[in-house]
Amino acid sequence: AEEEVKYNVFEDGSINQVSKIITDGLGEAVGINKISKESLPQFIEELKNCDAQDYFERGIEFAIEKGMKIYPVDVSNHLCMEIDFNDDLNAVNEKLGSD
Repeated sequence: AEEEVKYNVFEDGSINQVSKIITDGLGEAVGINKISKESLPQFIEELKNCDAQDYFERGIEFAIEKGMKIYPVDVSNHLCMEIDFNDDLNAVNEKLGSD
């Protein structure tokens, strides 16, 4: 959908694009990211290049442009839902069978 952050990959499986404007994305970026200790200083610098209104993944875009390798993980077999409002939380709790 229009609101989701989507991604595409290079032939080696690493992410080459991550953005809301991708029209043929392979999947959705769910906002859980692991950055290695060695790559963390570079990633922090790329986050500093983001504008105040940029979404978090903009820092990832900058890092990829500078050569950082970031790989997606398939979580489609797991329950992943964005929780912004009480209705979202209630929907997740219902799916989990908890109150």
